[in-house]
Amino acid sequence: MIYMSTGLKKWQHYALNILFILVLAGIVYWVVVKDNSVDILSLIKKADFFWIGVAILCLLLMRCCTAYIYKCLCHFTHPHYRLVDGFVNSFSGFFFSAITPSYTGGQFAQAYVFGKQGIPISVAASVLWVDFVIAQSTLVTSVLLFLLLRFNYFYYNYSQFFIFVIIGFFMNAAIIVVLFMLVRFPRFYKWVMNTGVEIVGKLKLTKDKEVLREKINRTVDRFQNELSIFASHKKLLALLFSIDFVKNLLYYIVPYFVALGLRLAVPANQIINIMALASFVNVINALIPLPGSSGGTEVTFVLMFSTIFGNIQATSIMLVWRFITYYLMMIIGGIMFVIVKVSPSKTITESETKE
Repeated sequence: MIYMSTGLKKWQHYALNILFILVLAGIVYWVVVKDNSVDILSLIKKADFFWIGVAILCLLLMRCCTAYIYKCLCHFTHPHYRLVDGFVNSFSGFFFSAITPSYTGGQFAQAYVFGKQGIPISVAASVLWVDFVIAQSTLVTSVLLFLLLRFNYFYYNYSQFFIFVIIGFFMNAAIIVVLFMLVRFPRFYKWVMNTGVEIVGKLKLTKDKEVLREKINRTVDRFQNELSIFASHKKLLALLFSIDFVKNLLYYIVPYFVALGLRLAVPANQIINIMALASFVNVINALIPLPGSSGGTEVTFVLMFSTIFGNIQATSIMLVWRFITYYLMMIIGGIMFVIVKVSPSKTITESETKE
């Protein structure tokens, strides 16, 4: 049972989610490895740890990118906020995103961490909201770029997966489009809100339609406020967008360094294809509502990358890639969150806050 039910404490839900992830991962790994376990283990044993280290460095640099974005956004009101604070918050958010369905727990944990770091909940909510919009925008932009660069190649060589890539892409793009339409077109906003609330009410998915309506209003108002605040800081937004875009590229190139780490011959002209496939796996993950997209991520990765490396090599890359991008980062994130939780909350003086 990976979803929350009445009477269980939050830590019990998280423990159940982690257990679910481990059990499902164990089953998936056994299925994909069992027929070629000797060859796969042989490849991994001969790994060049320099390139594996480079792959891990890329993941750490990703967290630094996110940390810098948090630092810049917090500095509008709280100039005391440090890069290391953002680094810890980024990892903590990843931990809870990784162990909750559809990555839903990350922002709640990050709001808590922001509070421990001396950032008021109102400011934390704004920072996380803007970061979400930037992240969605760069995700859609990067995937679109790869689709345009390699459309014919992927359409003909990955036709069985292409529909899922397109669906994932449009789902992520739709989020950004709808958010901006809600703000720019009041009639559309009223229609969506009234229609949506009525549908949810008829389906008995909410006990109080007015409470839901108020929550939607607050969300849209917050988005409008953030747009107005940051509209006058276009250079900063462009900088943060660029940093987040680089963050995506750092993630997409990790399979390439893992392949080098397993001493596989990777032609230079395949780098773009590898990065594109990594972005497509990431987009398809949005369609898998399980904690960490467990099971689906591993299978999708192997099926896609097998066309470049072959099944045994792709499976070997997946095992190392999944460990360092998911399990290792989750472990680090969990440790950092525990440290934050047991540490005293930071108190901010008036002189440390910009009005």
